Amino acid sequence: MSTPSLTKTSTGYSTRVRMQLIAGAQSLAVAQVGPDFAILKTPVDLEPTRAELVVEIDGNEIRRTVYLPEGARAAEIETRIALN
Repeated sequence: MSTPSLTKTSTGYSTRVRMQLIAGAQSLAVAQVGPDFAILKTPVDLEPTRAELVVEIDGNEIRRTVYLPEGARAAEIETRIALN
């Protein structure tokens, strides 16, 4: 018995997922997001601020306003987020 591929869907193609965090004039690519954190593809320093988390799955976009209570630190892997 073979194990089904984790990257294929029932239609035979991989799902296209794009995530970004928009903070002020900056659009930051997101590598991973969890319930209370985001991992930026390129870590940056940001002061605590409101931002918009944009998740696009196969062309369908979802936007959520989030708060970065500790800001973001280039030296840290995870950036804490809280839903507003």
